[in-house]
Amino acid sequence: MDSNPVVGEQAVDRIACALGGKTVLPYAFSVLPGMLQHQNWTHRYAALMTISAIGEGCHKAMEKELDKIIS
Repeated sequence: MDSNPVVGEQAVDRIACALGGKTVLPYAFSVLPGMLQHQNWTHRYAALMTISAIGEGCHKAMEKELDKIIS
């Protein structure tokens, strides 16, 4: 049985693949900066794992947005 984080990462990857970067990235870029700056490390870790999972499914769209991701 997979753990909750693994299931969540797989779900994010599937959503990214199904909906594409044009749909997923604007929402992700509105939510993830706050998570990356959160005091709790688990929020920061979840944000980084989400970026990784989205990157697998939307790598073409994410390449265009690397400046936003890095900043």
